[in-house]
Amino acid sequence: MSADQVSSEFARFPAIRIEQPLGEFYAVAIPAKTLLKVCYTDRLRAVMDGDSYRLDGSQRDIDQKRIKEIGRYIGTSEVAFPNSIILAANYVMADGLSLSDTTKKWRVEEDTEGSGCCQLVIPTSEPIAPIIDGQHRLFGFTEAAERRLGMSILCSVFLDLPRPYQAYLFATINSTQKPVDRSQTYELFGYNIDEEPPEFWSPEKLAVFLSRKLNTDPSSPLYRRILVAAENDFAITRVTCPPKLPSV
Repeated sequence: MSADQVSSEFARFPAIRIEQPLGEFYAVAIPAKTLLKVCYTDRLRAVMDGDSYRLDGSQRDIDQKRIKEIGRYIGTSEVAFPNSIILAANYVMADGLSLSDTTKKWRVEEDTEGSGCCQLVIPTSEPIAPIIDGQHRLFGFTEAAERRLGMSILCSVFLDLPRPYQAYLFATINSTQKPVDRSQTYELFGYNIDEEPPEFWSPEKLAVFLSRKLNTDPSSPLYRRILVAAENDFAITRVTCPPKLPSV
């Protein structure tokens, strides 16, 4: 590595190499403010190609409402993003083509101290890392307080991953996820209500507390009328889908 390369580095972070059947990638913790500079969303679009068309990109359109909701969550005292944001580094934002300038390419250097870790080197602040999955999580930081921009985000970074595989990963991840029942989600917000002082409750925990009180107080007009999260899918089906009446 030349002295010019060292002096031109934008950032570097410790990384762990992970090998899986699809290929090799790196687990890295990168601050949100850095990701907002070097990442971009590669929106799916149709491009005319002669008498036909081809598809470019893989991402759905940005949902501003969802970004604002995530931004509010980032501002809470209990924010956490354990799932990684998946990136495919070394693709030009303007045309989606592979970056040809090797001095700007993200690269990995082995740790000379023999720790078994690597160093992910980001030579430039230019956005050359399209997001495969996690665009709303990342852009939610644009709606959060500045103090949150230093928060580290777990990333899975692929280097030079071909675009068809980027689209394949996005489609597979987002077509196989099963949404969590909303009622169960809100109940989970209140899992430790009895252990935490009320002044530290989030708005969601307060809502859970009030709904539980209204559901258990005999003088409440909603006494035993609030259906709490069912224990499993069968119970949800049994409660929400009563058996059909016999025909007459």
